[in-house]
Amino acid sequence: MPSWYPYPTSTPSTSPVHGETPAWQSCGRIPAQERADFYEFLACNVFLAAGALGVALVRSRAVEARQARRLAARIGLVRG
Repeated sequence: MPSWYPYPTSTPSTSPVHGETPAWQSCGRIPAQERADFYEFLACNVFLAAGALGVALVRSRAVEARQARRLAARIGLVRG
């Protein structure tokens, strides 16, 4: 490892400076905030899934109607 590498590759042998948080300690997450973020994520996923299902239903109905028109034209049910 070059000497100019900005990140230490091993733990220093000196005692840690007071006021610093060691890397192994909790990052200070707030459970209520984490829960709210999770439910927001879940709500966004439900909204996107509902939109995707809506688009799929509309497209499948359009394809079905187009196929029915083609079949009707093929067997001569269309009057015109």
